[in-house]
Parts: sequence; C-alpha cells; structure tokens
Amino acid sequence: MISKTALRKTMREKRRALPDTEMRERSLAAQRFILASDVWKNASSVGLFKAAHSEICTDSLLEEAWNARKKIFLPYMLPAPPAGIMHFLPCGSGQALVANQYGILEPTPEVCPLPPEGDWIPDLVIVPGLAFDRVGHRLGSGGGYYDRVFAKESMCDSVRIGFAYAFQIVDAVPVEEWDIAMHAVATDEGLVWL
Repeated sequence: MISKTALRKTMREKRRALPDTEMRERSLAAQRFILASDVWKNASSVGLFKAAHSEICTDSLLEEAWNARKKIFLPYMLPAPPAGIMHFLPCGSGQALVANQYGILEPTPEVCPLPPEGDWIPDLVIVPGLAFDRVGHRLGSGGGYYDRVFAKESMCDSVRIGFAYAFQIVDAVPVEEWDIAMHAVATDEGLVWL
C-alpha cells in the first residue's frame, strides 16, 4: 500500500494541476449532489469549511445553508496550547473570516464565540480530505484535527460526509487506529453512502 506521505504528495499535485474552470465545474457538481440529499435538507445545523490550497469549493453549500437559515459552523484551530485542537464555531452570512497559520479562512472567537462548555455540535459535517477510499477512510493533511473532533462522544450522532474531487477516491487509504471513517463521500460524480 502507498504511504500516507506519498499519497498526500500525489493528491496535492493532482489538485494543483486542475485548471480553475474545471475546479469550479467539479466543485459545483459535487455540491449539487449534497444539496439534493435528504440529509442536507433535514439538517438544521451544518459544519462546513472554506476551501484552501486547491480543495474542492464549498461556497454554494455555504450560501444555500445561510439562505435556508441553517446554523453554520466552521472549523477554528486553537493557535496556542493546547495546539492541535479544533472547534466548530457558529458563523453568520457575511461574517469576516481570518486566515489561520495554515492559510485557511476561519471564524475568530472574538466574533464567533467558543462554546460555553463542550462543543457546538452540527447535525451534518462536510469534511475535506486529500483522499478517501470506498469504505469511508479519510486521509487528511496530517494534523489529526478532524479525527480528534469526531472521536468525542458528543459528535457521535453527527453525519460525516467526505468531500473531494472524484480522482481523490482511491482503492485503499492507509489507516491508523484513531482514524474516524466517513458515513458517505460526495464528489463531482455522486454522493455514495458507505
């Protein structure tokens, strides 16, 4: 099996090679599959992300969620100890986002409050990744942020949908015991429940 490092490198190169027009077309197609799903329609709160570094775009999902008056939560990574911790923060339409240490746009706790205790828990979470396999395993960027969030008991009822371009689906992703699988994966070719 290919190593995590090699697979990350390959997928980053493939994403960067996509022309902007194709990126937009593929992103729109994948978002349409999610928007048409019952799980999207029934969710009152959704965890999303702002695309960075050639990731598949979520702008239509954000816009549709705000228009439907769903609660939107975006990832926020704590910059100081305890580093490596991520929370979902509520985010309103038109709210200013700030680039974090990785260049990812995120809400700030000064504007979007940290949860008073525990976590903000979305009904549905759209999850970025560098690669996914056909049983729901995910290869992220290597920080373990999403795996730590999904390992919390409070997150066990949140539906997790991996979100990527179709070429990011591979036969097998190297898996560690702490990796949390997705319930479904959405790409520009469809939404598949696993």
